[in-house]
Amino acid sequence: MLTFLLAAAISYTLSDTSVLQPPKAPAMAVWTSQPAIREAVEFTAKDGSHIRGWLYRAKQIDGSDTVAAHPFVLFFYGSNEDLVHEEARLAWLRDSLHVNAVCFDFPGYGFSTGRVKVKGIRDIALEEYDFIRDHLAAEGSDSAGSLPAIVTYGWSIGTGLAVHVASQRPVAGMILQAPPASSEEMAAWPSKHDVPRFARGVVKVTVDADVQPIYENVKEIATIPSPLLVVQGTEDDVVPIAQGREVFAASPAKQKRFVEVPGAHHSDLRVGHPPAGDAVAVFLQQIADGLPSGVQAR
Repeated sequence: MLTFLLAAAISYTLSDTSVLQPPKAPAMAVWTSQPAIREAVEFTAKDGSHIRGWLYRAKQIDGSDTVAAHPFVLFFYGSNEDLVHEEARLAWLRDSLHVNAVCFDFPGYGFSTGRVKVKGIRDIALEEYDFIRDHLAAEGSDSAGSLPAIVTYGWSIGTGLAVHVASQRPVAGMILQAPPASSEEMAAWPSKHDVPRFARGVVKVTVDADVQPIYENVKEIATIPSPLLVVQGTEDDVVPIAQGREVFAASPAKQKRFVEVPGAHHSDLRVGHPPAGDAVAVFLQQIADGLPSGVQAR
């Protein structure tokens, strides 16, 4: 049997469908539910996909709604998640850190339509930034036409989107939680989430050429001077912490910080609690206190 498996699967390729694994889609009614807490936002992507998300609008200390002067945090989740999985994190960002938290479902995930493809989610991530800049952040532009700061925040595979957007658009900062370093290193460390049990440790794992870009954080971050915060658990069993340190080292940012969370694995890191939560709070407060966004209203 082992001989047959080795002959049939001498190499296992991480494809779009093995890397991107959308959970069961929630009922569409959930998307527009609880309008007093969050706003349903939507745009049509260039490929015709309907991209749907939530905006948790920043509030003044007195509770009044506002956008002006509060940073926008564009969040990208992990492979096996969707908006519903991240509603607690988005609410924490808004309620505790006083930012405008925005997240969209990937095409083919949750409330969004479209094909589940790495290239598609990378292209549409740029369109998400543009939608925030042109439609949401524009409400908070000042008399000089400057918009509120936009920060990208990704975790796991979503870090590849956060970095990609920052490489193509001006951002005030990046927050990366458990970022892979490269496709080569991820292939050398096949996780239980991506590779069938029979293949782990038995066959050579490769990454499809169309999938590789989402893992190439070391290469892509090397040209991004934006302030950086990397957060990772010391016991991460999906993306080893050594990879996160490589990404951190490759960043040319003058303001950057690496925060390790003792004992935390890949999926049990509680970002709303110290030390991760404190680090995110400090980072975003520094953004809010005047780090230039570099974004101009159109």
